[in-house]
Amino acid sequence: MIKVTRPTEIPATLVSECAPGGRLEKAIKVYSDYFKSLEVDGEVKSEKIHKFLNYDEPDVRQKLTELFHRKCAYCESFYAGTGLLEIEHFRPKAEVRQDRDVPKQRTGYYWLAWEWKNLLPSCHNCNSVIFQYVVGSDNPEVKVLRGKGNLFPLLDNNKRVINHENSDFLANEIPLLLNPCEDDPKSYLEFSDEGHICPKEIEDSLIYEKGYWSILTYGLDRKDLFIERNYIANLITKQIGRVRRCMTKWMSDNNNNSLEEELIQERDDLYDFMRPERKFSLMASQIIHRFCVDAGLDCPCCITSTIE
Repeated sequence: MIKVTRPTEIPATLVSECAPGGRLEKAIKVYSDYFKSLEVDGEVKSEKIHKFLNYDEPDVRQKLTELFHRKCAYCESFYAGTGLLEIEHFRPKAEVRQDRDVPKQRTGYYWLAWEWKNLLPSCHNCNSVIFQYVVGSDNPEVKVLRGKGNLFPLLDNNKRVINHENSDFLANEIPLLLNPCEDDPKSYLEFSDEGHICPKEIEDSLIYEKGYWSILTYGLDRKDLFIERNYIANLITKQIGRVRRCMTKWMSDNNNNSLEEELIQERDDLYDFMRPERKFSLMASQIIHRFCVDAGLDCPCCITSTIE
């Protein structure tokens, strides 16, 4: 997960659906009637309140695909070409749950279903609640539930906004999940040289909590994902070895132009792993940054901090 700067230009489909007569207006009416019905009857008439459509139209999908370089906003895996892109609502639209072990709230953030700032591209495994093997589990042979689904834990669930009339109070919510368009994940997540992930251990407990719950909710510790990260981490380690060898040769003969050119090429090949369009670029930037500090090199790790 890397920090992404979301453009202010909104896809035409979302503009249309949020305009008078659009699906947003219809959804607000449906939910307003639902709340009134609860007040009068005190019971739920149907299991499903509303069906949400048109938030994942081609122009929305294309814009998010370009913005995130064909990668999942959460795990940085490529989804392009697999047909598994899912347009995910950071704040769940239909139902919402504070924790996997507590009952769901039947009304989610329905008024944000077509809100541009609430939409992110996700792979199926980060977005869907499924049993998966995870790394670091007490019993690695037993699958555990991972995936966001309708989870949206807050630091204080009592401050959750439950209807559109109180949407001005959204700023009072403190989500325990990382949003790559609002948070800088590098401040919350730590990757080892092998590709293991953990929350950053710092004194600020909220930073730790957001890292911790993001890993568990999105399933960033799932085994299959670790195997992919480990493969890339090994490629980075091998490239670091090539840079070290070139540095040693060049330092013994720094007037040799061909050695200098070779070193620059190997260094650039290493830095290429950090580019935002590359898979697992946050992990790469952290591994490479540690090498640069150890080797006394200036590290351009900031190139992965935002996507323009």
